[in-house]
Amino acid sequence: MALNDLLIPFMKLSNNMHAEALTKAMSRKTGGAGTWRDGLAVTTAYMKKIGTPMSGISLTDGSGLTRRNRLTARGLATFLQKIRSEGWYPAFYASMPVAGNTKRLVGGTLRYRMNGTRAANNARGKTGTLTGVTALSGYVTGRDGRRYTYSMISNYSGSTPRPVENKLVIALANRNR
Repeated sequence: MALNDLLIPFMKLSNNMHAEALTKAMSRKTGGAGTWRDGLAVTTAYMKKIGTPMSGISLTDGSGLTRRNRLTARGLATFLQKIRSEGWYPAFYASMPVAGNTKRLVGGTLRYRMNGTRAANNARGKTGTLTGVTALSGYVTGRDGRRYTYSMISNYSGSTPRPVENKLVIALANRNR
């Protein structure tokens, strides 16, 4: 399967097995042994090369399904901003779940979020979830026509902060400078 085609089920449905396989494939493609360790070294080197602030970032697997991974909202937002000039960015952007679009392979993990707001069929984002952790990072176009990059990562106990994530993205969608 071509990478452009693989990105759709990977990103829309948050297929963690694809993430693990892609991490290992990046290692093989660059002459490594096809391991997570080598693939993560490729990822880390790329992040540094484009200017992602690495303070507080530590990667230990390809999918994010471990508590040993450490990311920052600043690092993710900077990364998302920097990749906008890459030749592969349009395919990446198209693969992101679309808020409020109930079609499974369009809305993906965001298909039931922000429905009926200005963010619906506008905001694109990638979710992340572990028990007590939720994240949402991506892009949304404001009323002013500008595309905003956002990232929010929350550790919590009790009620989920997902409504706050939604409010952040909706506020950006309504922004009119």
